[in-house]
Amino acid sequence: MEYPKTKLVEEDNTIYEIDLDCMRKKEQKRQQIRYREQKNQEKIKKNRKQSRD
Repeated sequence: MEYPKTKLVEEDNTIYEIDLDCMRKKEQKRQQIRYREQKNQEKIKKNRKQSRD
């Protein structure tokens, strides 16, 4: 399935052309960052728990 490459957005008297490939890549990067942060938090919690024992 092929996705459209751009999207036109009208806001007030201005028209923007959004590069959807770029937006997908940005969202993938955000998801990767969230995943890494979540894993890091899990490691920190695990280490704190082990240090208490």
